[in-house]
Amino acid sequence: MSGRPCSVFVTGANGFLGVAVVERLLARGKTGIRCLVRAGSNRRRLDAMLVRYPGADVEVVGGSLSSAEAAAKVIEGAPLILHLAAALSGQAADMAPARRDDPGRASSRAPRHLLALQASPGAALP
Repeated sequence: MSGRPCSVFVTGANGFLGVAVVERLLARGKTGIRCLVRAGSNRRRLDAMLVRYPGADVEVVGGSLSSAEAAAKVIEGAPLILHLAAALSGQAADMAPARRDDPGRASSRAPRHLLALQASPGAALP
């Protein structure tokens, strides 16, 4: 990513749970937090919380977990992943429509990419 040290990577950082977790990390002095937000998503809560922590070591990146390549790019250098993203309404931008022969595909694509990359960096995904 930016070359900045990353101690924790947080997906869904602009959601209800994500903002609360990032704030607790900052309150406990955590540094090197990389927050993933989808392009076009509402960052109002995340930005409002970050104002309370001026100078915090937080990198907010726009991106997606739609492919192994995209996931590898955003988690680069992250030893810890907190996957807090969830599609609560509508179709999430990084999840393909489910197919009849693979109904769980839509909800499992992003976590599957993250798990495979964390378990074996550089490994090919099924």
